[in-house]
Amino acid sequence: MVEVTVSDVNDNSPEFHPSDYVAKVRSRFPSGPGAPSVLTVRAEDPDEGDAGRVRYAIVDGDGTFLVDEDTGSISLARSISSGRRRDVYR
Repeated sequence: MVEVTVSDVNDNSPEFHPSDYVAKVRSRFPSGPGAPSVLTVRAEDPDEGDAGRVRYAIVDGDGTFLVDEDTGSISLARSISSGRRRDVYR
């Protein structure tokens, strides 16, 4: 599970569409620079101009995932465990 916190510095807070996202990733999924997206999140901020620009960031992660600041595309930064256990990311 990945938990998202929305920070806003002006009048209107961004909203994610949809509000919940789920992705299952197999251990052999490609990782590193140029790896395909695992999931893309999308938020909109009703403020006008630069105040309405949404930027995405992973603030407190373990280095497993990367997010594109402009597109919200999430990819694997490194390979994930190939064992039989299930890892949940918050």
